[in-house]
Amino acid sequence: MAKSAVARERNRLWMKAYRATPEGKAACREAKLRVYQTPEGREVMREGKRRWKKSERGKETTNKNQRKRYVASPRVLLTEEERKRRKKESIARSLAKPSVLAKRKETAWKAHLKRTYGISVEQYEEMSKYGCQICGKYNSHGRKLHVDHDHKTKHVRGVLCDPCNRGLGTFFDDPILLEAAASYLRSTCHR
Repeated sequence: MAKSAVARERNRLWMKAYRATPEGKAACREAKLRVYQTPEGREVMREGKRRWKKSERGKETTNKNQRKRYVASPRVLLTEEERKRRKKESIARSLAKPSVLAKRKETAWKAHLKRTYGISVEQYEEMSKYGCQICGKYNSHGRKLHVDHDHKTKHVRGVLCDPCNRGLGTFFDDPILLEAAASYLRSTCHR
């Protein structure tokens, strides 16, 4: 009996050493595949896995592997403020492209005309065809002409260059004040 135990131990150690070699690993894989390809072999494999998972060592290993597998990455652990900041930066980067900026500016201007004054781009271009309604200039300092409107009735009166628009605004769109300013200029002006 002792002899058989010694023989079993020697055989076990030999198999362990053989399995460690590349040929032994390949032979073990092939043997397993041959056994597991049969229905009985697959059932034996499933039963072995079930026993392993129920054992203490199997439970510990399974839990450890699951913890490794489902560790939250640092990316998931961003705070709400960091997530908002990153999203805002990403949007800012995409909107900072020159092509996007020009398109957004043009779209915003068209929407502003429609929303604020109730006119389309074609109507604006028709009004600005002859330049400023007061001085006749087209664009001052590379800017578009301003849409002049009555602030009480919201009625569009025409388009003005920047200095003329500011002048009307300074006199609060009051014709009496403008006439007084014009007569003052006429009386004090030495030509």
